[in-house]
Formats: sequence, C-alpha cells, structure tokens
Amino acid sequence: MEKNILGTKIKLLRNGKGYSQEYLSDLAQLSLRTVQRIENGETEARGDTLNRLAKALEVGIDELISVEPSISSNGYIALMCLSALASCFVYFPFLGLIIPLILWLAKKDTQPDINNAGKRILNFQLTWTIAFLIWVVFIIFFSSRLFSSLSPDIGLGLPELLLLSIIIFPFYNMVMAIINTVRVLMHKEVKYWPVIRFIR
Repeated sequence: MEKNILGTKIKLLRNGKGYSQEYLSDLAQLSLRTVQRIENGETEARGDTLNRLAKALEVGIDELISVEPSISSNGYIALMCLSALASCFVYFPFLGLIIPLILWLAKKDTQPDINNAGKRILNFQLTWTIAFLIWVVFIIFFSSRLFSSLSPDIGLGLPELLLLSIIIFPFYNMVMAIINTVRVLMHKEVKYWPVIRFIR
C-alpha cells in the first residue's frame, strides 16, 4: 500500500476541483497548516476533521478513506494498460507511450490509484522505448563487428537481428500489457519489469 494514501487522495481531489490549500481550509473550516500537514502525511485526519474535509470535497467519508480502487478507476487503469498495445498493432514504438500518457494526463488528478498506476505504466513504456532504441542503434552500428568476431557461421546479420528485435520487443510489451490488465481486473496493482522511475 502507498504511504500517506489519505493525504494523496485529498490532494488529488483538491487539485481535481481546482481548489488551493487555502480555499480548502476555508471551505472545511480548518487551519491551512492542518490541511498542509494532512496532505504531507505529517498527521492523520480523523473524526470531525475527516468529516469536514469529506464535506468540502463533496465525497463520502468511506470513499475518502478507502484504499481499494473503485470499479470505474479499475476500468480506466485497465484501459491504460491495454492502450500500450497500440505500439504492437501499428508498429510505431512511441504509440505505446503517447496513448497511455494522454489517458494518464486526462485523469491523474481525479483518483490516486489512476495517478499511481499511470506512473508505473509510463515508466515501463519509457524504459521499454529507450531500451528498444538503444538496441536498434547497437545492432546497426556494432552487430557486424561483434558477430563476425564470434563466428563467421553464426548466421545472424543485420537484417536477421532487426527482424528479431521487431518481433521480440513488441511481444514482450504485449505480454506485460496483457498480464497487467488481468492484474487490474483482479483488483491487484500493476507490476512492470524492468522499470526506471523517470516519473515519480
């Protein structure tokens, strides 16, 4: 579970409504410092404070304190996972990054679970895209030297390696997208590997 899930959820709901911390504190009749400390995870909102925040944000207390993703956000996260398949069916590696990015930007401020899952998806797609591009550059510039020094009969030249890359990289991306879509529909968090955390 993410640390400070309540503070994160309050912040995302506040941003989604376009409220500043000052406006939320006035609306909830709480001090600005209290709102800041709750959002930063320095203190927990309980009792009357929680009631005031829920009323100001126009959500139920159960929704505010729930750590389970909602059904609607689950469907949206599954859509983000599946959208990465665009790079497999229309062979353009950046589509697997662009479409999830657009979906994430559209909803990241509305639900903490969409925001967190979107970051994981995008970090994997960024890692995958960079790895793919580095591999293609490596093949183009170094494959002939590397494989000719290993064995003249190995049978792998530039065309064969490029073809293998075009098959293997998208296949791995497709497998990860499908596995994570299933995980989301089973109410589990997304897990991608390898991932470099470009977006935190």
